Amino acid sequence: MQFQLLKKSIIWVLCLLNALCFFIDGIMVQITPETMEGLRQALSEKKDFQITCGKVDSGDFREYVDICWIENDEKTNMRITSPIDGKSMEGVQSEKIVQEECFEVDGKLVKCTEVFYLSKVSELHNSVHQLAKEIALASYIALGKHLKTLKNNGMNKIGLRVSMDVDMVEYQAGSGGQVLPQHYLNDLDSALIPVIHGWISNTTSLPLEMELIFFINESLLI
Repeated sequence: MQFQLLKKSIIWVLCLLNALCFFIDGIMVQITPETMEGLRQALSEKKDFQITCGKVDSGDFREYVDICWIENDEKTNMRITSPIDGKSMEGVQSEKIVQEECFEVDGKLVKCTEVFYLSKVSELHNSVHQLAKEIALASYIALGKHLKTLKNNGMNKIGLRVSMDVDMVEYQAGSGGQVLPQHYLNDLDSALIPVIHGWISNTTSLPLEMELIFFINESLLI
């Protein structure tokens, strides 16, 4: 079936539990406010949920709609590789970065567009999202004065991989399968280390490894 439509009914006939209607390419289920509340709770907890449909006094005759969580068979990020070393990102959890902040110098603009979570993160806390944004902002400052050189040398897509644990912090930065030259890394050191160490001292979300993707483009405002 191509679609399922769930609709909460505010005015409900007392003799009905929940109503089920079939269409050519889907179903519509009208449910009571109580059932809707139970469904919302089940979805938030990622649990299976069963909706019982039919008349209250219909005896053993019931129709059921089962909402079940299944494994996603489709691989995410297929054929996506890291600009640092060509590491495959297939199956790696990722999210697009939506932030208004970017950095512009000499007609060149750098912006972080995506972050890949290389370590197994069962639940992404708000602090992890915030760390990714702070790392992106620190990287803007570190790379800002180098944007023109980086772009002219063909390094317009840059990966920054940060690995953290209780007693370990390291990062790699590269483009086109090559690590960035040392003078770029020195500037990244100065900008990133305070951010990362400040976060590690106040978190339990370790170990953590993420890779941020940056693009350097021509500014449209020039």
